[in-house]
Amino acid sequence: KIDGLITDNAKSVTSLFHGCTALHTISHPLDFSSVTSQIDTTFTSCKQLSYVRFSGTINVNIHVNGCPKLTVDSLLSLLNALADGVTEKKCKIGTTNLAKLTDAQKAIATDKGWTLE
Repeated sequence: KIDGLITDNAKSVTSLFHGCTALHTISHPLDFSSVTSQIDTTFTSCKQLSYVRFSGTINVNIHVNGCPKLTVDSLLSLLNALADGVTEKKCKIGTTNLAKLTDAQKAIATDKGWTLE
């Protein structure tokens, strides 16, 4: 479990949690509003991560497909944090997580212009 991690001024979060195979909870909301690089290796191999909340706005490609145990609430927090009106941006959550969401929930991302994979 990680408590109190402040990310609201971070420009890059590359590999922040990469390989944290036993991590199951990030209790403080992650604010990636200032991040300017892809969030692609940040959550690689976080196979036990089930709870994470996002605040602010995500404006870059994000991959959480290495986190197959994310709760629907965690996934919805991510989708709601995605910036509106983007083009050619991808949110990779993986097939296991995609299967947890309804079409209406998936539309939270796609209606904003995101490709959900």
